Amino acid sequence: KLKNGVELAIKIQFPCIRETIKNDMRSLRFIANKASFLPKNIDLDYYFKICEEQLIAESEYILEAENIKKYSAFCEASNNLRVPKVFSEFSTDQILAMSFESGSELCSQNSIVKLKKNKIAELLIRLLLDEIFIFQFVQTDPNLSNFLLRSADHKVVLLDFGSCSNVSNGTKDLYKDLLKVGLTLNRTKIKNCLNRNGFLPNKIDKNFDDFINELIDTVIEEFKVSENFNFADSKLFDLIEADKIKEFQKIIPKTLFGPDFIFIQRKILGFLLFFKSINASIPILNIIKEYDKKLQNR
Repeated sequence: KLKNGVELAIKIQFPCIRETIKNDMRSLRFIANKASFLPKNIDLDYYFKICEEQLIAESEYILEAENIKKYSAFCEASNNLRVPKVFSEFSTDQILAMSFESGSELCSQNSIVKLKKNKIAELLIRLLLDEIFIFQFVQTDPNLSNFLLRSADHKVVLLDFGSCSNVSNGTKDLYKDLLKVGLTLNRTKIKNCLNRNGFLPNKIDKNFDDFINELIDTVIEEFKVSENFNFADSKLFDLIEADKIKEFQKIIPKTLFGPDFIFIQRKILGFLLFFKSINASIPILNIIKEYDKKLQNR
């Protein structure tokens, strides 16, 4: 606590963390190369390089401080979000001094989360869309401990900005195309878009084609049936099971997408699993339509 009464949260780097990261990645790369469950045509070196660079970046506290300041500027107009304040005079590349932010973790056991689940889920969805299309800067770590909920005003506090990514214009346009074609609720147009952008192989067998059709049709039908998409009741999660791992391997794109796209997908998956765990139900199609109109006017 400072003399003026302000409480600080101090983040201190673990000794030799960067060398530890490099050693761990070398070991993991060795194991992955020997594993038989991964597709033979996947470019592991590319993905390991991306992961290692991201982990190293997370250990650079001066960079994280800049990320916090940048994100804070984006959130100034929001009444629902809060970001810690950086105290640069007490910070170094291995020590990060920030304002202490109180709140409880954003988890499925949190009673406030259960009470405000739909509002919180919609807030997070809108935040992610803003990050991609408006800020073009994403906090990519989906760990729920990075989000606090203040009981007094129900504001969401965002923590840990070590894992952030600028969103390239190419990635922004890719997500714009995916949202736009998704709004058609037309399986053929959606599959053509996925194929055109390298998400699906050009040649697929009937079993895999049927599996993709089932995934797409399930989402389309659930969007048509109700204005609110209920994550807990969605049959989509029933289709994504471990015993279908061989089918999932075929979905791994040969196209080498940029790091920004890959880490955004990580965040999306984390959010989807969280929404399912709290039984959230939100008008996601209407939210996407709203953003589609907003993007047309930009």
